[in-house]
Amino acid sequence: MKEMKKLLILAGLSAVGKTTLAKYITEKDPNFVLVRSATTRAPRGDGHDAEYVYLSEAEFSAALESGGMLEHTEYAGNFYGTPRSEIEDVLGAGKTPLLILDVEGVKSIKRAGEYPSLAVYLYDDPNVLEERLYVRYIGDAPTVDGLARFSKRKEQNIADILSLDEFSGSFDLFVRNSELSSSSDAVLTALGSDGVPDNGAAKEELAAIREYVKAKQKR
Repeated sequence: MKEMKKLLILAGLSAVGKTTLAKYITEKDPNFVLVRSATTRAPRGDGHDAEYVYLSEAEFSAALESGGMLEHTEYAGNFYGTPRSEIEDVLGAGKTPLLILDVEGVKSIKRAGEYPSLAVYLYDDPNVLEERLYVRYIGDAPTVDGLARFSKRKEQNIADILSLDEFSGSFDLFVRNSELSSSSDAVLTALGSDGVPDNGAAKEELAAIREYVKAKQKR
């Protein structure tokens, strides 16, 4: 019996470059295919619309009831999920599905155990990420909505760093995503290995980042 390909799952802090790394990997190796997420939100016309399957709430609910979603979550009043059919289409073509998920999505897939997977948590210097969030949501033209989104994402990053111990067990690999080539190499090496990735150095670095964030919160 042919061994099933592992799902490659990227998750991590906001503005850490999950989509950028996914694009780098799929362009470098066409055997990797980015799996589209399903969502009930409207298209934004931001250049990322092709990454989603757009469903009505009724369609999304029907997919959930029929078992058509591998995992799902709700964010800002909209539903997001991974259609099982998208996974099966990629596997059926003999390629490796690449997913970008949040922590809860990773937990769901690991709990289900239906597909073998390598779940990668990406991180970087929190100050660098804050600068990226500022450019993304505020830039040179601050708006009330932009300021609110910047603040929410920044606070979420802080919360994720401080609570990492609570969900780190759902991840197989921790990678500092500061340079695409080295990040890609680390991810693909781990994916192709049957052994357990060595996360010692990464976890030491994450512990230092957490202590830095804790100290900064007390100022």
